[in-house]
Amino acid sequence: MKQTIITAAIFIATAFSAAFANEGTPLSAEISNSFNKEFTNAQNVNWINKDAQSIASFTWNNQILHAYYSQDGQLNLVMHNISSDNLPVMLLGELKNNYNGYWISDLYEAVTNGHSSFYATIENADQKITLKSEAVKSWNVEKTIDKNAAQL
Repeated sequence: MKQTIITAAIFIATAFSAAFANEGTPLSAEISNSFNKEFTNAQNVNWINKDAQSIASFTWNNQILHAYYSQDGQLNLVMHNISSDNLPVMLLGELKNNYNGYWISDLYEAVTNGHSSFYATIENADQKITLKSEAVKSWNVEKTIDKNAAQL
């Protein structure tokens, strides 16, 4: 009797896990077709749905990319992390000149309709600053966090 109850409990838990693992909006044919056309030979593709968008995270040409699609299959944005060596010279120079004493903790490029924007998160012991550049020549401060105030 005890063995039967344990077996039934495991079966029910497995059934519920499988049901909830596939929860969410299924990928539309439009999105799937658009992705396969744009990113031939993509590997390790994982999809999530967030805020009426489908986001694919995948490896393509030895880079990890994130592609954002609208529900009608329109590619809206492609993002990927970059190293500081891949920043345009003007942006790298501004980081070095204006943010001496900060280190780069996150840096990525976002491409929309062939137009690149760059995002950087820089930090020192006291602050964490998020910067954005759309003009490829200067940074704009998007957000500043005082680390000391955040710990209180």
